[in-house]
Amino acid sequence: MLLDMHALKHKFFGHHERIHSHDIIHGLKALSKYIPQDPSYKGLQIPIVVSGGTCSVLFLKSRKSTLAIDYFTCNPDHIQIIGDAARMANRRETARHPYAWMNPDMLGFVANNEGCETVFDDSVRQGEVLFESPSLVVYAADWRFQLVGKMQRAYADADDEAQQDDLADAVSILHLLVQRRGGDSIAKEELRRWYSYGLSMEEAEFALVATAYKARHGVVPFV
Repeated sequence: MLLDMHALKHKFFGHHERIHSHDIIHGLKALSKYIPQDPSYKGLQIPIVVSGGTCSVLFLKSRKSTLAIDYFTCNPDHIQIIGDAARMANRRETARHPYAWMNPDMLGFVANNEGCETVFDDSVRQGEVLFESPSLVVYAADWRFQLVGKMQRAYADADDEAQQDDLADAVSILHLLVQRRGGDSIAKEELRRWYSYGLSMEEAEFALVATAYKARHGVVPFV
């Protein structure tokens, strides 16, 4: 009989299934402690970009918890350093965090999708800092990138439990962008120029998010 090793880890080591705001900050502080101990660390602050649930929990406050910190950086050495620091933290400080609570899989998506080449630089330029220490700085991914991604996932997950989180996140991010425009609606044609997700955005995806947005805020967010 095949055993689910992830389930066994939770059974025997007591891992939590999700992480809350205090868990995220606790984990990032632990990383900050161990990063300087890596032999390849150059002594400079390592920048990473995070997307999805971490931004929703720490900044948007649109939900209480997430499964992991989804992050990426354009520097392969930094990925290695952070991975090693996370493994060191898992021995003590984050022993009860979910397995692979620092998830670098975003890099594969960004690197392999045309139109996403500028996400890292755009996110740093946006300047939304979620956490900072002498060895680590964590930026929220460009809200435009996050919005179009959440819109597509909310539509694709129509029959899945994940839709509730994705749709709530999309509405929260969209409201943030609308507010920063002084309450102006966003043109669909403009949004369709936002990264690879935006390029393939369909009317049904706009309609799903617009309906949820109007139910919460009373106005139509797209023109």
